[in-house]
Amino acid sequence: MAFKKTTRKAQAAIEFLMTYGWMLLVVLIVGALIFSFVDFGSLLPNQITLNNQLQGDSSVMLARSSDGRVSVLFTYAGARATQINVSNIEVVSVISGHTCNNAGNLNLTNIDVNSANSITKGGTPDTLAFTNGQTGRVDMNCGNLISGDVFEASVKIPYTDARTGITQESSGSIRINVQ
Repeated sequence: MAFKKTTRKAQAAIEFLMTYGWMLLVVLIVGALIFSFVDFGSLLPNQITLNNQLQGDSSVMLARSSDGRVSVLFTYAGARATQINVSNIEVVSVISGHTCNNAGNLNLTNIDVNSANSITKGGTPDTLAFTNGQTGRVDMNCGNLISGDVFEASVKIPYTDARTGITQESSGSIRINVQ
């Protein structure tokens, strides 16, 4: 009786793939569970994007859970003087659809003017003048904010050319970590 010498390389390869394949599958499942239950959004920096003649300043945005106040800064970069009507500013939460622009809850300030002009939605006057390079601040009450959460909203700020009366709109989004 003659015995033929056989090698077991194929069986070793299959056992190797099965052992490490199961381990890889377990690692993928655990990773998927971590990413589905952990919110990494609070690790991202504050951000504001506006188009047209307004430029957002994300370094000084603030959202507080204690009183629900949100403050956003922007700079007017147009060549001509403009008027911003506080009644036309819209801020709508992306997640809940909640609006932050109810009368009395929205305040617009031109912080580069000596007297620090400030107007409130629903009050008179309802427009504020801006020239090139001036910084404005929008303060609003956005209701119940949770500390450690992220406030995301879409923003629309219409502005009217003081000389021609033509109205344009600057729109974009804000994302702020709530303190």
